[in-house]
Formats: sequence, structure tokens, C-alpha cells
Amino acid sequence: MHVDDPLAAPVRPAHGATVEQTPPDFSWPDISKEARYTVTLTYPDGRTRSLAAPQNYLNWNEVLAPGSYRWSVTASDASGTRTSDARKFVVDAGARPFLAPDIKVLAAKVKAKPHPRGLPDPATLALMAQQRPAGVSKLRATVERWMRSPLPPMPNSASAGRDNIEVYDEARRTLYALSAYALLKDERYFADALRRVKHMASWDPNGPTAYTRHRMNMSARTMTFALILGYDWLHPKLDAATKELLLRTIENCLEEKGAG
Repeated sequence: MHVDDPLAAPVRPAHGATVEQTPPDFSWPDISKEARYTVTLTYPDGRTRSLAAPQNYLNWNEVLAPGSYRWSVTASDASGTRTSDARKFVVDAGARPFLAPDIKVLAAKVKAKPHPRGLPDPATLALMAQQRPAGVSKLRATVERWMRSPLPPMPNSASAGRDNIEVYDEARRTLYALSAYALLKDERYFADALRRVKHMASWDPNGPTAYTRHRMNMSARTMTFALILGYDWLHPKLDAATKELLLRTIENCLEEKGAG
């Protein structure tokens, strides 16, 4: 399987790589929306083991001992089944063990926490701000400069390239405002972050900001990420209508859609 798209996911571990984490991260280019994969690993003693992957990456579920390994990916979709060339990698003797937690267990643990779920505790946040005075000062100045500017209109679908930049730039301004509020708890930054997430949530998720509009639309992903953080980080102070608006928009953004 060969994918020449420069934005495609990288092949990891690369052929001939020596990894310093065990197990290493496994990833490869996605060949189609419907594709399902199986990763086959050959151990130093010659035995093999296979794990299914519904997407183009896999967290291997055991620590791999030092030695030389080979791995390949088999992909199946409507066009058939094909298997990649085998790639070799070496687990270094000093590789650090790291097993990714089971995603279902992790999701259940996160879901049980109150919002905001994606922030450290207040004492840790205060320490982070205290340890980064120059960065916090720059963040504050940037957010306050942007606060004086009007909100941009929804990008115009007639100019796709510029639209991506406009969406990305507004998502970045929103992330800055959210970070300033999370670190400094200044009500002005809360108000700015809130107006920005509500404004982006009002844009048509099936229009210029949809994932389907451009292949690998990173601006749409960044916007969705900003909306998710806004819902979580601002949650304790959001009214019911705003929560509903953000959830509805986020769910629409995360829906799988055909190519546009």
C-alpha cells in the first residue's frame, strides 16, 4: 500500500527505525473511509501476532522486549484486500515502557469527572502561570489586542483557500482567549472566549467550515477542537441554551460525511 499524499499519516515505526518507547506507536496512511485494518507483528523468535484496527493507527497492547521486529498492515475495503510490505524496527535495550490505557476505560473515567475535565486543578494552573511570566504576559497582550476587533463573518464559500485561513485564524483567537481565561480567571477573557465560541457555533457546519469541503481540512478540525474546549472549560458558567448550541454544533462537526 502506497499513499503519496504529503498530508497522509506517517508510517510509524519507519523501516529500519530504532524505537525508544515500547510498544512503539503504529500508524500508516488511511487508504479509504471504509477501510479496516489488521496489523501483524513478527517477534524476534519468529512467532507472529495480529491485532485488528478499525482506523489507521494502533496502540499495541503489550510491552515489547528488546530485539528486532517486523510488521505489516492488511487493509480491507470495497476494492479488496491487500497487505503492505513488511517493515523492520528494533526495540532498544533502553526503550521506556509505555502502554496506552484502554480507551473505553479511559473514556469512562473522564466522563465521570465534572467539567472542566480537560484542565489541571486550580493550584496546578496557578503554578503554570507563575512559572511562565513572559508567556502569560504575551498571551494577555495578544488577547486584549484581539478583543478590540469585531468578530469575523462566516467565511465565504466562494473563496476556499482564504476560507481555510479565516476559519483557522478565528479558531486560534478563540483558543488564546480560552487559555487566558483558564490561566488568569479574568472575567473579560471569559466574555471574549464565550462570544467567540458562540459565534463560531453559529456558522453553518455543513458549509465552508465542514470537513467534507476540503480533504484534510485542518482549519475545520481546529475549529471543532476550540468548540470542544470552549464547552468544557467554560461549562460551569454556561447557560442551558449555550450548552445546547455548542453540543449540537460539535456533534454535527464530528459526524462522518462523504467527500465534498
